[in-house]
Order: sequence, then structure tokens, then C-alpha cells
Amino acid sequence: MRKIRALITVFALASAAAMAGGGFALYGSYADMKDFDDAGYGGGLKLQADLGTPYLGFELRIQGMTGYGGDDPATEDSYLASGEANLRLTLPVGEVLRLYVGAGAGYYVFPEYESKEPVGDSLEPDIDPEDVWGFFAVAGAELMLSESFGLFAEVKYLVAEVEEVDIDDETVEIDEGDFGGFGVNAGILFRF
Repeated sequence: MRKIRALITVFALASAAAMAGGGFALYGSYADMKDFDDAGYGGGLKLQADLGTPYLGFELRIQGMTGYGGDDPATEDSYLASGEANLRLTLPVGEVLRLYVGAGAGYYVFPEYESKEPVGDSLEPDIDPEDVWGFFAVAGAELMLSESFGLFAEVKYLVAEVEEVDIDDETVEIDEGDFGGFGVNAGILFRF
């Protein structure tokens, strides 16, 4: 039932973006997470809406990321899901190129997973990192190949950190949970 509600919400937001003058983008992601050995990779969807002018806009982002656990048996099955919102300022450069900057906040969810490395008395403990709020800034460019279709690329800097993890329902504080840092998103854009 929750998945159906989420799907209905996404379609409602897409419809609102279309009526407001905006669009949506599908993209791939790469992120260099500070306290993790490997970079994360994934993808997402962003919905855009102009706020009364083509120079000021609002974005909603839904994204998933994995791979940052590398070959470490304690974290290799971990993944991250996020929902983000940001305001952005856009500067048209000619007829087909738009540069933009923005800033916003997001909620970052690390679903529970099973570690393949023993912790204490448990051979395969259930690991549940806390879900946290974070903040980010983006800067990017959109290249419109037609009136309604284009490509975009952006750099993103995220500030977010997990400070507690539940291991078999016991809360433990951690020192190396900073998953912020620089990332890159790139993909295809559809404008209405």
C-alpha cells in the first residue's frame, strides 16, 4: 500500500510540475563519500517546477545509492535512499544552454541489512543505521537538444552524517559515518 501511495504522489508532483512550467529528469549518480572506502553509485529522478519565472525554480529529488560498502563484509550490502528538495537559480546562456545553482535539504534513509561479519556474539548481525537529515548545494548545466528534451550534468556537495547504528536492536555510536562529500549527477531532461 505504501508503494502505491508513493507512486500516486510521484505522479501528482509530476502533474504539478507540468502545469507550473517545469519538467523531470532521470539521472545516474556518483558520490565520493568521506568515511567510506569506495564511492557510491546509483540513480534518481528529479521533478522541476518554475516558480513564476524561468529564472527561479524548485526541485524534488528521489535517489538511490549503493556500492560504497565495497568488499567490506560489514557494509557491502548497505544502500541509501533519499528524498531531497531544493531551490535553484537559472541563468540562460544563449537559446540552448542554461546554467544553474541551488541549495536544499534532504532526508537520507539507510534500510536495515545483514552484515556478513560477526559483531560481538552475533555471527550475522542486523545492522540498521539511523536515518538522518542533510543539506546540499548543486551547480550544473542543461543543454536543450529540442524544446522539450535535453541533457544535464551537475556537481553536488552534501553535508550529512550518521552518528548511531542499531546492531541487533542495540544502539551504538559511531565515529566514521560521514557520507557527505562531492558527487556528480548526469542524465536526460524533459521540459514542459
